[in-house]
Amino acid sequence: MAFEYFDSKEGVKTVKANGLFLHSSYAPLKEAERFVQSQKAPFEPEYIVITEPALSYCVPYLRKKFSNAKIGAIRYCIEFSNQDSDFDFVFTSNNANNLKNTLLSYFTEENLFSVFFISWPASEKAFPEENKIAWNQIKEALYTAKTLLITRQFFEKKWLINTANFVKYANNFYALKKSNSPVFVAASGPSLKDILPLLKTIQSKFLIIALSSAISVLLYNGITPDFCINTDGGYWAGEHLKKLLDTSLPLTLSCEAYCKKSILQNSKIIPLNYSDGMSLELCKNTNIPFIKASRNGTVSGTALELALNLTDSKVYFTGLDLCSQNGFQHTQPNELEINTSITDNKLSSKEKRLARASFKNESLEIYEDWFKKQELSEGKVFRIISSELKKNSLGMIKDISPDDFEKASTTYKNKKDFDLEKTATISNEEKSEALNKLCDLIVQKSQTEEWKKSIFPLDYVTLKHNPSNQESKQKLEKENSRLVKKLQKILKDE
Repeated sequence: MAFEYFDSKEGVKTVKANGLFLHSSYAPLKEAERFVQSQKAPFEPEYIVITEPALSYCVPYLRKKFSNAKIGAIRYCIEFSNQDSDFDFVFTSNNANNLKNTLLSYFTEENLFSVFFISWPASEKAFPEENKIAWNQIKEALYTAKTLLITRQFFEKKWLINTANFVKYANNFYALKKSNSPVFVAASGPSLKDILPLLKTIQSKFLIIALSSAISVLLYNGITPDFCINTDGGYWAGEHLKKLLDTSLPLTLSCEAYCKKSILQNSKIIPLNYSDGMSLELCKNTNIPFIKASRNGTVSGTALELALNLTDSKVYFTGLDLCSQNGFQHTQPNELEINTSITDNKLSSKEKRLARASFKNESLEIYEDWFKKQELSEGKVFRIISSELKKNSLGMIKDISPDDFEKASTTYKNKKDFDLEKTATISNEEKSEALNKLCDLIVQKSQTEEWKKSIFPLDYVTLKHNPSNQESKQKLEKENSRLVKKLQKILKDE
């Protein structure tokens, strides 16, 4: 693209891009001032982002009008990069299709709705393709942010309800003792099936961790895991735990995860808690000896962190396909498949359902990306997967075939070393006192901005954009009141 610079009547430079003026040839400063004065933000913005402001004459006027906001730009070219220091932040659209992710990463889904996006009109005409792509990416980022807030609002309430149930019904708590044995982590992807016959014969040598979705598979094939793990807040994840009612398997469980009362009451619980969120605030006020865990998108990630802390030996993963496969997406038997198959019929057949499940899954891509970013010791963590099923790689996690794992297993001669340590049994008196304190704390916390922002992020952002909207305010207060009553009912009911 050709750029030409001229002296304007105001004594400052103006510029053409491909023969089109990006600023007034007579009074670019006055033009910029009038442009800024014409901007009417529908809310009090924390950030202003202007797309390709060229020589950036609008910046001082933006700072004056929006004195509490940070000012940023999206550049369509590098020609004006010497003006970037005028801004608090600058994004480039050299790879425009990544702009959506850049915006989400920089602002987060909450703060993205505090951004007032402005387009410099002359750049729309001079950079039509770049402008089209950039604004499509902005729209996609805002749509994704809204979707994330909706999802968060759904799960934040569910996590808090699950935490209340956890505190109310879990009684017997344990911790994992350090082991020298190799660890085998079983996820439920199709690649698990290939290793089951071997694992049954060598299970005495490996400390076996079963993700909740793999419990049925292992037990059905005569393999007894040393403990199970669940971090999923959804009811569907609790379906995988039904087998624990018939076994004495220890359960590693985050306080936010869904779990039936009967399992909480009767299982050996290894309690996990994340270092953020309102659930943490509640759990601080109990006598439960939680183990700190890092929040990530998948139970597989939490299992990896546990395994690395548990042993100095090697860690082997299987069923960690993290991609869509043909046919069943999980090794059978699978509790959710058993439940879903009941409704199969001629019009909505199992074959159609399995075909839909084999399509691209964005969640799996997010999990895959998380594993790729982990910094691990070389030769520490391995994924067992055949070449036929391998459709990706996981960074520093080394892929080996089932045959390679069989050879590696012969090097381990000793019987596995695994034990739990009893850390607490909460008495009825202690429980009652803790529950009363939590009820009072919930009432107190529920009136704070921190609570509302954390538990109702979408409603909070909506109200923040329009504080005078009584309908939004009443909706938030009504939802908040309903949640508080539900939490108190859980904690107080006998």
